[in-house]
Amino acid sequence: MADCTFPKIGIVGSGRMGTDIFYFLNDFPYSLVWFCRNPEKKASFSKKYETKIKRMYKSGAIDESTFQFRTSNTIITDALSDLQDCDLIIESISEDQDAKIALFQELDKIAKAESVFVTNTSSIKPGKLYPNTERRLRFAALHFFYPIPYCSSLEIIATDQCDPTTIAKLQKFSKEIKKNALVLPEEGAFLLNKIFSYFQGQVFRYYKEKILSKKEIDALVRKIFAMGSFEFLDNIGIDIALTATKNYKEEMPYPEFFILPIQEMQKKVDQGDFGMKTGRGFYSYNPEKPEEEEILVSLSPEEKKNYEQDVVDRLSCIYISTCLWAIDKGYCTAPEIEKAMDEYIGMQKGPIKLCQEMGFPRVKSLLSQYYEKTKEDIFGGKAELMEKLLL
Repeated sequence: MADCTFPKIGIVGSGRMGTDIFYFLNDFPYSLVWFCRNPEKKASFSKKYETKIKRMYKSGAIDESTFQFRTSNTIITDALSDLQDCDLIIESISEDQDAKIALFQELDKIAKAESVFVTNTSSIKPGKLYPNTERRLRFAALHFFYPIPYCSSLEIIATDQCDPTTIAKLQKFSKEIKKNALVLPEEGAFLLNKIFSYFQGQVFRYYKEKILSKKEIDALVRKIFAMGSFEFLDNIGIDIALTATKNYKEEMPYPEFFILPIQEMQKKVDQGDFGMKTGRGFYSYNPEKPEEEEILVSLSPEEKKNYEQDVVDRLSCIYISTCLWAIDKGYCTAPEIEKAMDEYIGMQKGPIKLCQEMGFPRVKSLLSQYYEKTKEDIFGGKAELMEKLLL
């Protein structure tokens, strides 16, 4: 533990991401303090953790020294003051800007001066959150992707106030926990999620056309990504995805791609259907909450086959196009986006690899065809940009 960048780490947040961050870091030699504001949750989580760690020891999954280290160096608490001597504090509460600001102001008064603060926000620029104190030099976003154990990448987002040594420490920490860190400026914040959001925007267009069912669309999406779009939203929480998408729409080009996702996700949230955590989202996970019936347009087998091919081609082109946009803006290099997207939600296909599989001439032709057909700027000039940046 003496060689660790941050020997003692605090985690604030008891939702899915906060819980996953705690259990993920539990596999590494850090002292951990997990803050749960709700005393009942704290008691429940403490009992579950104690049961789990004992079971792992008895089954031989961990040895005695690891068991002793974990039991003596893990605290689950409802007292914020227990975070006072942490070297790194990771915030992972709900996507509420005011709540995050209030929390960091409170933490700034408690934590030691040299402690680094990071937010796991997926949509709020970190520059809007840091306390107006010396802490701003040691404040950044450390954006983990869901599901944490299976995503090899994370994003480090630096504010214009952040000291370069803080970013260097976070990069070193990322290597310690076996994550590939993509370092981004604030204007390029949450880049991988934003790229995926454009992809999602087109998915919702297909959903609205009612030619393919959600399951059929998700099956086609899995030819590019490891998880279907609706499956993914149900897993992370539609309410969380909705907040993030609204934030992205305010600052990103091609806003037309965000309109339908926001409308459709808002309907689900208004109904109280947030995904797996409520028993129903786009899919049902509770027999007492059946899925809504889908009435689809009838096509001939040949028409449906052509339509499905267009789905895969257009989604692939949107993905490639937005990666090209990110490279051209200088947010990252082609090798960086290739590696990051290759590992993003288990995608296994960066934009360059996907272009190689489809054939560069075919991708260039499709980009030009889609621009001529739709006149949407997301396709405009991308064939030329691909030749400049990737070939």
